[in-house]
Amino acid sequence: MAYEVATALDVRLDLMLVRKLGVPSHEEFAMGAIASGGIQILNQQALRAHPIDQTAFDAVVARETRELLRCEVDELVCPIMPEWLMSIGHWYMDFSQTSDAEVMRLLQQAWAKEDSSGQ
Repeated sequence: MAYEVATALDVRLDLMLVRKLGVPSHEEFAMGAIASGGIQILNQQALRAHPIDQTAFDAVVARETRELLRCEVDELVCPIMPEWLMSIGHWYMDFSQTSDAEVMRLLQQAWAKEDSSGQ
């Protein structure tokens, strides 16, 4: 999807690595997320529903920070920001997984196009 959007808007396709902060013992339930550049977003509703102490929270953040590779982006554009986002998959008719090979192919294709156009 990102490749198609970037192509339609004629903008650079790049990466931003993000790690979900899962509630301890319910790791699939997100209490927030971290991203490169020290970005941290917390889901206050999830934290109220599943209160955890500061030590457990810090342990999750530390673990996910270790997994997060540091990268920076020049610009982040978010054309639609719903008031209440229950899950990303909720907003798609088809939210099937994209393979690593497909992601690499599309990034290489986008970056090759960028190199040939001199952007």
